[in-house]
Amino acid sequence: MTSGGYIHADLVSTDPKATRAFYETVFGWKFRTIPFAGYSLWEATAPPNGGLRKPERDERPGMLGYVAVDSLDDARQRIRDAGGTILTEDRGVPGFGRFFLFQAPGGIVQGAFEEKAA
Repeated sequence: MTSGGYIHADLVSTDPKATRAFYETVFGWKFRTIPFAGYSLWEATAPPNGGLRKPERDERPGMLGYVAVDSLDDARQRIRDAGGTILTEDRGVPGFGRFFLFQAPGGIVQGAFEEKAA
């Protein structure tokens, strides 16, 4: 993983079944359901790959990108120093790592993702 590059992207859809069928048909993406409730992983023809899920609370449909970081603590401080806002507490993804969501100046919401050490 290279810090600062996209590592994952979530497609956030109000109709994941229709979204999945669309991307399979149009782009040939492969999907597999994982044990997380209502979550599927997708694999495109080129990275990054990602997931498909329904929106949380007031979240709008769209794509949510996750940027790779070496340290969530360091990224949190750099985001704040640069005028960004931290939106969530750290969340773990068992077997993969942990992340938090942030908002950059101008309103763009993304995630900072720290991969689990091998």
